[in-house]
Amino acid sequence: MERLKKDVHPSLNDSAILALNRNGIFTARDFISFDSQKLAKISLLLFKEILEIKKILLKKHAAISENGYDCYQDLLKNSALIPSGIQSVDEFLEGGLLTSNIYEIYGRASSGKSLLAYIFMKNLVLKMKQKCFFLDSKNDFSAEKFYSLCGDYLHEEVMNGLSRIFIKSIKNKFDLLNSLQEISEYLEKNSTISRLIVIDSLVGVISNHNDHSLNNLFLTHLANIMHFIATKYHVVILVINLMTTWVEGDFAVQIREKEIVSCGRYWYTIPNTRIKLERELQNLKLSIEKSNTFPSKTCLVDFSEIVDHVK
Repeated sequence: MERLKKDVHPSLNDSAILALNRNGIFTARDFISFDSQKLAKISLLLFKEILEIKKILLKKHAAISENGYDCYQDLLKNSALIPSGIQSVDEFLEGGLLTSNIYEIYGRASSGKSLLAYIFMKNLVLKMKQKCFFLDSKNDFSAEKFYSLCGDYLHEEVMNGLSRIFIKSIKNKFDLLNSLQEISEYLEKNSTISRLIVIDSLVGVISNHNDHSLNNLFLTHLANIMHFIATKYHVVILVINLMTTWVEGDFAVQIREKEIVSCGRYWYTIPNTRIKLERELQNLKLSIEKSNTFPSKTCLVDFSEIVDHVK
């Protein structure tokens, strides 16, 4: 919920907000649910002004009822595909990434996950001329690597494309949630110019805490805000995740190898489409593991299809 700000009402000044914060009232929800007479005493505002502020906040944040047909019409009107520009990938995804969906690309380290994300970003910012948000938990976004994929574009076009990529460094799970909230507020004002949010990668913010119950609470909150943003603003959220291999048994007897995707089984249900990525000699192998729209299938992408675009 949005924090209290001075622009809500002329009477809600810095001193009133500070007094409210000292009493544990930080957000619009805190203010609305608190007793009005006590709010007046705490903030030194008139009771009439408290009621006016509550009315404004309720109008802005209260749930608005919609009927299913209007939602369906809105979906048809605003849905779009984000192609990669690589023929075999786009055929595999039946045109590209569909807005209002959460996609997950996962695989072992150095399997090409970020590369595939860069390819989608390239087509979005250069060909479709849309903005993209890149939430970077690894702090390794490479403008040079992105530039090298754009050999079929002029230097000025690539520079303009890079200017459409908004990069935010993510240090922990709270940074991720706050950044998504900021993006949501931005899209509320500019909902027609951004179509893609890339999170690279999720394991960077979830693996630094060993409390599984807290991790699941975080993932619940994360899932809620991602689904809200994807459906409300008709964007694609592309999450990059890591797969590791574990050997069951002990040093003497190794029973079998087991592949584990970061964030556990709870996360498995959250993406609409889950794509496994593997490197096989001169190919990238894409496999649909789970999807609301696609059957299970695989495709091989020859590196030459990607190299053709590299300078």
